[in-house]
Amino acid sequence: MNCTLARLRSRAAVATLLLLAAGGCRWPFGLDHLDEAREDLRAARSRWEERGSSSYRYTVQPICFCGVRAMRVTVSGGEVASRVWADDGQPVPASLAAGLGTVEDLFAKIQDAIDRDAAELQATYSTLGVPRRVEIDYSRNVADEEFGWSMTEFEITLSAVGLQ
Repeated sequence: MNCTLARLRSRAAVATLLLLAAGGCRWPFGLDHLDEAREDLRAARSRWEERGSSSYRYTVQPICFCGVRAMRVTVSGGEVASRVWADDGQPVPASLAAGLGTVEDLFAKIQDAIDRDAAELQATYSTLGVPRRVEIDYSRNVADEEFGWSMTEFEITLSAVGLQ
């Protein structure tokens, strides 16, 4: 009789934990759905600090429900030198850039998602540590607030090695 009661209590405890996890609550044992994202970001920042550059350019397609098309971002000496539309070379209005600037800016967007306890965060990084594809969903219960980017090209520019 006591074994049956103990099994029922164990099953009830497991069911409760599963319901908490499915409902978006934090896991009660100190584990966090963003632990892996946090560690991946730390490792990517470390690789970038070790092997990165202060001058580069990349082409990026924002992932959002905002109708923004692909843009080319040029960074020189650690500062954004230009942001232009990839298809026509026209300047991108600052209001549409949404933090797509230096690699450090991209890291900051990912860190913000972690700090704000985003419901979903997926990020892939290059061997240099550059965030190549990022998808952020801040809240499962809000439609169309997702944001991210997909980088199609990344290159270190000559000014990075003093050949300009």
